[in-house]
Amino acid sequence: MLRTGNLRAFTLLLLLLLSTISPAFAQSAKVTATLSETDIYTGERVSLTVNITGKNFNNVSTPDLPDLTGLEYLSTSPSTSSNYSFINGVISRSYTYTYYLQADKEGTYTIPPVKVTIDGKTYSTDPISVHIQNRNKAADNQSGKQKPDIYLKMEVSNRHPVVGQQIIASVVIYFRSNLQVISYQPMAGWKAEGFWKEELDDNQQPRAESTIIDGVRYRKAVLMRYALFPSKTTTLQLSPFKVNCTVRYSSDYGDPFSSFFNGFGSDQRSVDLQTDPISVDVKQLPPAPANATALNAVGQFDISRSTDDTQVRVGQSVEIKTVIKGSGNLALISKPKYHFPSAFEVYQPQEQSNIDHNGNRITGTKTFTDVIIPRKIGTFTIPGTRLAYFNDAEQKYQYVDLNPISVNVKANPFAGNLTTSESSDLGIQPLNGLVTWQTEGYRSIFSLWWMWAGLILPLILIGVGYQRKMYLDKLRNDSRFARSTQATSLSDQHLSEAKQAAQKGDLKEAYSKLHQTVSGFIGDRMDLPRAGLEDPVYVKALRDKGVDMDIVKRIERLLTKCSTIRYAPLTSQEDFAQDANAAGELIKSLRKWL
Repeated sequence: MLRTGNLRAFTLLLLLLLSTISPAFAQSAKVTATLSETDIYTGERVSLTVNITGKNFNNVSTPDLPDLTGLEYLSTSPSTSSNYSFINGVISRSYTYTYYLQADKEGTYTIPPVKVTIDGKTYSTDPISVHIQNRNKAADNQSGKQKPDIYLKMEVSNRHPVVGQQIIASVVIYFRSNLQVISYQPMAGWKAEGFWKEELDDNQQPRAESTIIDGVRYRKAVLMRYALFPSKTTTLQLSPFKVNCTVRYSSDYGDPFSSFFNGFGSDQRSVDLQTDPISVDVKQLPPAPANATALNAVGQFDISRSTDDTQVRVGQSVEIKTVIKGSGNLALISKPKYHFPSAFEVYQPQEQSNIDHNGNRITGTKTFTDVIIPRKIGTFTIPGTRLAYFNDAEQKYQYVDLNPISVNVKANPFAGNLTTSESSDLGIQPLNGLVTWQTEGYRSIFSLWWMWAGLILPLILIGVGYQRKMYLDKLRNDSRFARSTQATSLSDQHLSEAKQAAQKGDLKEAYSKLHQTVSGFIGDRMDLPRAGLEDPVYVKALRDKGVDMDIVKRIERLLTKCSTIRYAPLTSQEDFAQDANAAGELIKSLRKWL
């Protein structure tokens, strides 16, 4: 039989042993960090895995991620997994945290230690060295199988254009024959500062063609094509174009990303590609010819001028149409200036464009319509004129002679009669019959006007005050009503700012404010979102509202012109003044509809 003293001694010994063993268990925890690949290209994605293993620990913190250089976290929320086992009375646990990173900048970098706290004690992983190569530089400088499996290029048709000359910028993807591009998504935000930009569309999916580069077979495909028109003489730079691609390797290919993409398919992965920035040296146009009016038109065009009727009456409108058809910088061409006889009243010209984005060039038709109204009788001649545009194919100016137009104005037989009738009809009738005198008798107090005024005026003031209070409450609480009510004053403010910018010579800002004047008025009146809408959304909203189609077309033309010219403002103060007046008239017309 065990004595009490011996039992106490045994218990103390057991507690002492447990106190020495428990720290050993806690210290048996191990924290490691691994990177799926340490030699990668820019734009590629890798996984950072933090693994925690050990026995008999309880509280484990989420890893404390270090700041990175050369890479970035795609997300700081990890995918996690855990494992628990109990074998022969021994408890084992493991936790795995996986983070996804993307390589951004070439160079050799170090991922600092990742810290994890386990049962109050902090553990750190070993640092990891990673080497990042620039994908595009490797594609240009390395040869053969050292080249990347996939890369992106921006190919420009002409690095030395003149101002206004169209060049083609093609986004081309190169990938090895054992690689399949499943999908691609251009990233938003590509800018071509200093260019008027139009995306070309051939209504076909990209087609890959085979090519051999440094003895290695690649396939190439044109993903996007843009028509670019430089707006000034300087060295302009095209910023990098970014594309996210989903690709799949053949099953027998040595996949360097297999550890990262487990769970997404063994041979499918996503990679971000981007082109290098490209410099374009823009030259000045040759001096304009002295014997012609030079248009700011660069390309190949046919120009004609005609009228709908040369036999008119006083007060009857005459339309002079100028049609410019061909390929080139159509959206940037301004209307030729004509000298009309003083007998004609000249109205704001109308402008209409029909641009085709298919093929390798921007083609289409631009029509200017001058509306004039004769105020005198006689035969009047609109003088002929010689125009000149720059033919970029032949690198010289081409001339177009517009013939004079004679208009015979006759008297309007209805004008005189209408005037006489209106001036003589005064609405006065003679007074016939016997005239009698009446003596004013006694009048009641209720027949006195000031009596009723004193009674009714307070009621009117109370009613007006109540209506004013209801109006102010609605203005504060109903955002849609407030936007609609303030739309006119805001449009007047934006129009004033546009004119001030034009007076300072900043036509780019002026047209931007002019666009804001019209689109903002439509958006406020129709309670559309304040930002992020394209011009077709405003046009569709007006059509759905039933606004007169002539007004809708004029608004569509003005918005299109503002959207193009504000990026490449090849225009004059006079043209802007006409467009500003047109915007004011259109807003007045819209008030009747919205």
